[in-house]
Amino acid sequence: KKDELDNDFLKYSLLCPFNRDRLLTLSRGTTVERILKTDLTDLQIPAPPIEEQRAIASILGALDDKIELNRRMNATLESLARAIFKSWFVDFDPVHANAIRQNAEKTGAGQMPASSQALATHDPKVLDLFPSTFQDSELGPIPEGWAYHSLPDVTTFREGPGILAKDFHDEGVPLIRLAGLKNDVSLLAGCNFLDPAKVEKKWSHFRLENGDVLLSTSASLGRVAEVNDEAVGAIPYTGLIGFRPIESITNRRYIRHYLTSSHFQEQVEAMGVGSVLKHFGPTHLKQMKMLVSPLAIQNEFKQAVAKMDEMISKNLLQSAQLAANRDTLLPQLLSGELPVPKALTATEEALV
Repeated sequence: KKDELDNDFLKYSLLCPFNRDRLLTLSRGTTVERILKTDLTDLQIPAPPIEEQRAIASILGALDDKIELNRRMNATLESLARAIFKSWFVDFDPVHANAIRQNAEKTGAGQMPASSQALATHDPKVLDLFPSTFQDSELGPIPEGWAYHSLPDVTTFREGPGILAKDFHDEGVPLIRLAGLKNDVSLLAGCNFLDPAKVEKKWSHFRLENGDVLLSTSASLGRVAEVNDEAVGAIPYTGLIGFRPIESITNRRYIRHYLTSSHFQEQVEAMGVGSVLKHFGPTHLKQMKMLVSPLAIQNEFKQAVAKMDEMISKNLLQSAQLAANRDTLLPQLLSGELPVPKALTATEEALV
């Protein structure tokens, strides 16, 4: 009822942990839990005056808007980085550009055809790292001097341990779940916690390091994330596989983007592991190949996307803090523990 309840205020009310827990107590069913409309008849929520509701929703909504803006910015930055990866390591544009330039020099043509000039817009320093010819391989033509290697020969990987619910605690060492890879805010979203003493005794070798690359395989394949300061020392749950490079052959940036590339995805499909990839794991990875360029090219790619990575990391950290602030403010504002700031006058808005 619009004059009595603001829609956004209602949303945040139902998201408040206290009310969410109350809703969970109303759920019924063994296989699929559900709440019936009739169960909600007597559910009551605090409802301050409508203007105060709108003010609360505005405060919380502003935080969510900024988180969403960061998510869209990161999606754009990731898209740009993927485009560079595809150009260099999938379409091999620098190799084509070198071949066109070399052919133009041999034939004495003063200028390349207009249709080919776009390929030659790469940084000359980058082009010098690439060959100008291709060679045959088991998976089709690849740049001269490059090679396909078995994944275990160029990277190390390990799936997280299967841990029983009885080992979950309210605090301790974070156990990263698939939700952390899905929300584009924090790897610790939806995590459980483990007893530090038990981690040291049983699972310490699974602890994550800064820069480790995580790949989801349990519910969906292809979710990829990189471990930042927030998640260092955490444990990945089963269904998440952590990757590290073999330093003299690959780097983390190349591995991260390779896992989302068509080269990798096509191998997954060819192996016929099922439509939902329920059984995809290290056994399948051991049978896969990775196209590997000289490390100098991988390192140049790392430099090419360095500023994008820095901004992505900054946005993720900011979004995690904003989400934490929102979750702290939410129950305080709804309960009245924290006074709602008065509405700004037009003069005050102008000063702001």
